[in-house]
Amino acid sequence: MKSPLLRLDLKQIRTKLDYSTYNLRKKVDLFGSGKDFWISSPESLIVVKLLPGFQSEKDFDDVRGILLRSSGILDWSLLEELSETFGSEKMLRKIKEEL
Repeated sequence: MKSPLLRLDLKQIRTKLDYSTYNLRKKVDLFGSGKDFWISSPESLIVVKLLPGFQSEKDFDDVRGILLRSSGILDWSLLEELSETFGSEKMLRKIKEEL
């Protein structure tokens, strides 16, 4: 069996959003390996990708994919609270309306 490729983004924790993302992270067993890794929550990832400075078509596609694949497990009240706190509520609303 081939080993899966894994892309890892590292970022310093500097802003209020960084701290929020860190505090909301999720522990997962990566590829059933028995090794735990921490990843960003889908709610945090959506909010980050909708902030000014991101907002590329790829970011929008990522958000659409997360919303479609994870709609049953998303904490919608948390997502709305984060998007209001960090100023991405208009973009979130727009993408939700498209879907």
